[in-house]
Amino acid sequence: MNSTVNSPTWPRVTQEKPCPACGKADWCRVSPDGELVWCGRESSGAIRAQGGGWLHKGPANGQSHGGSGEHRPAPKAPSKTAKTYPTPEAAIEAARWQVEQQEGQPATFAHEWPYIVNGGEVLRVVRFNLADEDKRFRPIHPVTGGWRIGDPAGPLPLYRHDELAAGGLAWVCEGEKAADAAADIGLASTTSAHGAKSAAKTDWSTLAGRECIILPDADEPSEGYARDVSALLMKLTPPARVKLLRLPGLAAGSGDDLVEWLELDGRDCREPEALRAEIEALAAGVPDIDPSAVVGGPVLRCLRDVQAEAVKWLWEWRFALGKLSLIGAPPGTGKTWLSLYLVAAVTRGLAWTDGRGKAPLGSAIIANAEDGAADTLKPRLLAMGADCAKVHVLDCVKRPTANGKVIERGFTLADVGDLEAAIASLKDCRLVVIDPVSAFLADADEHRNGEVRALLKPIVRLGEKYGCAIVCVTHLTKSGGSNSVHRMIGSIGFAGAARSVWMLSKDQHNPARRLMTLAKCNIAADAGGLAFSIVDGALAFEKEPVSETADELLAAEIGEGNRPGPAPVKRKAAEDWLRTLLAGGAVEAAKIQTEAEAAGFKWRTVQGAAEAMEIIREKNAFNGGWQWRFPKPGTEGTGTRCRVTTEGENSASSHLRENQWKTGDSACRVAEGTESNHPCALGADGGQDTPPDDPERAAGVVAEVAGKGNAA
Repeated sequence: MNSTVNSPTWPRVTQEKPCPACGKADWCRVSPDGELVWCGRESSGAIRAQGGGWLHKGPANGQSHGGSGEHRPAPKAPSKTAKTYPTPEAAIEAARWQVEQQEGQPATFAHEWPYIVNGGEVLRVVRFNLADEDKRFRPIHPVTGGWRIGDPAGPLPLYRHDELAAGGLAWVCEGEKAADAAADIGLASTTSAHGAKSAAKTDWSTLAGRECIILPDADEPSEGYARDVSALLMKLTPPARVKLLRLPGLAAGSGDDLVEWLELDGRDCREPEALRAEIEALAAGVPDIDPSAVVGGPVLRCLRDVQAEAVKWLWEWRFALGKLSLIGAPPGTGKTWLSLYLVAAVTRGLAWTDGRGKAPLGSAIIANAEDGAADTLKPRLLAMGADCAKVHVLDCVKRPTANGKVIERGFTLADVGDLEAAIASLKDCRLVVIDPVSAFLADADEHRNGEVRALLKPIVRLGEKYGCAIVCVTHLTKSGGSNSVHRMIGSIGFAGAARSVWMLSKDQHNPARRLMTLAKCNIAADAGGLAFSIVDGALAFEKEPVSETADELLAAEIGEGNRPGPAPVKRKAAEDWLRTLLAGGAVEAAKIQTEAEAAGFKWRTVQGAAEAMEIIREKNAFNGGWQWRFPKPGTEGTGTRCRVTTEGENSASSHLRENQWKTGDSACRVAEGTESNHPCALGADGGQDTPPDDPERAAGVVAEVAGKGNAA
C-alpha cells in the first residue's frame, strides 16, 4: 500500500475512470499504485476517515475502477449528513486537506476570524495560503457535538457584530483583515463574509437607521461591493445613512485597502488616536450618498444646506427666472404677441415698458406648434427689434434607429434630455417659450392633474438648473365661471405648477386694447395689470397699470351677479364718491388719489369706478398734469382710449388713423400715461400734420420695445 496516503500528487478521477467509491468523476483521487482511493463523498465501506474525506481500497486491491468490460458496483448515494469534527482544529485540518485536493498544491493554515454574536461564536472564516502564493478561504461553524465545514443555516452574521451593538457610526470594510485594522485605531468596524460578491448573504439589520461609512479597496470588485452594501443598507427599516470614502493615495486598480493606507506616508509611526482623527476628518468632507440614486425613492434636501437667495426676475414681479409662468387667453387675444415681446426684450436686453428694470440679455428658445417660423415668428420679432441671432426655434428631435437610419419626430415635454441639451448648448439661454403647451404633452392627458404635474416637474427643474424662465402659453375654456386660474384649459396642474399666471383679454369698450391681468402669483405682490395695443407689428403699452383683476374681468364678461366677493359694493361706493368729487368740474389726478386714500378707497377701486363711469382722463396742457372730468354734454360714450390697429386689421384702418390724426378727431383720445407709446401722443398737440405712418414719427411707437428707430 502507498505509504503517503494524503499526497496531493495522486491523480484525479476522470469520466473514463470515475471514483470506485462514489462513482463521480471529480474531487476524488486514486493513489499512483492503485491501492487506495481518497473519496470526498462516500464514507460507507471506508478504511478510515482522512483529510476531510475517506480512504477506500483501490482497484489494485480488487476494487473496480470502472474500465470497459469491468464490473463496478453501483455508486452509492452520497451521505446526507455532513461530517462533524470534534474540535475546530480538526475541522480546519479537514478543510485544508480539501483545499489541497481541489487545488492540486500544498495549502497551509494562515489565519482565522471568529464571528461572535451575543457572546457566542457562530461562524469562523479560515484562510489558507497556497504554494503559488494565492489564498483560499473556508468557513466552519459549530454544531451540536462538534464542528462542520461550511456556513451555518440562514443569513450570515456581521463580523465584529457585538462591538456594533452600542450603536453610533459604523465603518464597513471589504474583508476581515481591513476591518481589524480599522478596529485597531478605534473605529467601530465590520464586514461581511465571503468576499466582494457575497454581501447579500449577510444580515445587515444591526446597522438599520445608523450612519455608515464604506471604505472600499482600490479596485473595481470592491467598488461593486460598495454599491451592493449601499443598497442593502438603504433598504433597511429605517434606512441607514451611507457615505463612500475612497482613501486618498491608494493606486487605482491596486486592490490596496485600509491596511496599506495605514502604512503610507509614515502613518505606521503615528498613534492610533491621530490616525482615527485623520480618517474621521476625511469622512466629514464626504457627502451622504443620495438614496434615490441607489435604490430609488424621494430626493431630500436639508434646508440647513440650502443657501437662501432672492427671486431672480426676467421681468420684475411678472415673469421670474428659473420658474414656470403661464399666459392664458382666448384665441386671437395676443398670447403669442406677448410671448414674442418677451423674446425680443431678452435678446436685446431692453428696458421693460413699466419701468421695472431691463430684461437680462441672452438667448431664447421657442417651441411653437401653430405659427410658421418664416412667415409669422420672424416678421413679428423683427418688427419688435429682436436680435434673431439669439432666437432658436425648436422644431423636432432626431432619433437613430436599429438599422442605422435617423428619424425626426416632433418635440414634446417628455424629451427633457433634448431640451436640456439645447439650453446647455446656448450658454446664455434666459427664456424658453412653449406655445401652446397643450401641443407638447406627449402621451400625458392634459385633464389629469398627476400626469400634467409629472410632465412639468422636470421642465421646471431645468429652469432652476440653468436660470432661465419657462413661459407656457395656453388657451382658456369657453365657460367655467370667473375664477381665472380654473379657466386655464386642461388640468389645474398647469396653473398649479406655474409661479405666475397671466390672463389676456380684450377691453369690452375697445377691442383693440388688450388687458394683461394677474390670475395668480406665488412669489411677489400683485404689481397691477398692464394694457397694450398692437401697433404696426409691435406692442404699445400704456404706462398706467390696469385696475381690474383677471377674476373681475371674467366676472364682468359673464354678468355682474357673478362677480366674486364684495367688489361690486366697493366699486359702487367709489362711483358715488367720484360723482360727488367731480361734480364741480375737472380735478387733478394727484389730488383724487390723495383724497381717495383719505376716504379709505384703494386706488385700483377708484380707477375701476372711473372706467365704469367713462370718466375722461386727460392732460390739462402739454406740460401740465393729468386731470379727471365727466364727459362734456354730447360726447358721452366716446371713452378715454385711442383707436389703434387691432391684430389682423388691414390698411384701411391705418388711413382712418391718418385722417383722425390730421383732423384732430375728438374721438381719438390718449389714455393717461401713454404719450410715449402711441402715435397720437408723438407731437406737441393732437393736430400736427405729420401722420403716425411717417417712418420718422412711427419709430416712436415701438421705440420702447424695439430699442431702435425703425419698426419695420
